[in-house]
Amino acid sequence: MKISPTKKKVQVVVVRYDKLMDQWFILRLRTNKKRGRFWQNVTGSIEVFDKSFRQGALRELREETNIKNKAVLKCTSLKFEYKYFSKQGMPILEKCFVAIVNGDKIKIDSKEHDLYEWKTIEKIKKADYKHPLNFKASKLAIGLVAL
Repeated sequence: MKISPTKKKVQVVVVRYDKLMDQWFILRLRTNKKRGRFWQNVTGSIEVFDKSFRQGALRELREETNIKNKAVLKCTSLKFEYKYFSKQGMPILEKCFVAIVNGDKIKIDSKEHDLYEWKTIEKIKKADYKHPLNFKASKLAIGLVAL
């Protein structure tokens, strides 16, 4: 029996601080109708040219939101990863990151998402996400930035 190689993925919780409002915000993206119309964090696969999970996280952030590296104040691992199987039975390893960004201007990729929102971190709840691990990663990120 041939064992499939593990596919590598990233999840990026995007947060920003608004000095005028003295509040932290978290970015949520809604997948388009074709992809199921549910809310999530930035997610994506590690490509062969990505030298690390972190590099893949920054690339996915740029592809899905048009947030350039110069607007990323910090991108760090949440030290949270999990393994699961795709619908086709492929093993997947997903590592989670938090990206603290400067500004709230983004441009979503319509091939994947149709809506986005910046939500105050105090209002984030489990029901905001289809996948519980997106919520868990968001709570971990909130715990890091809201100290």
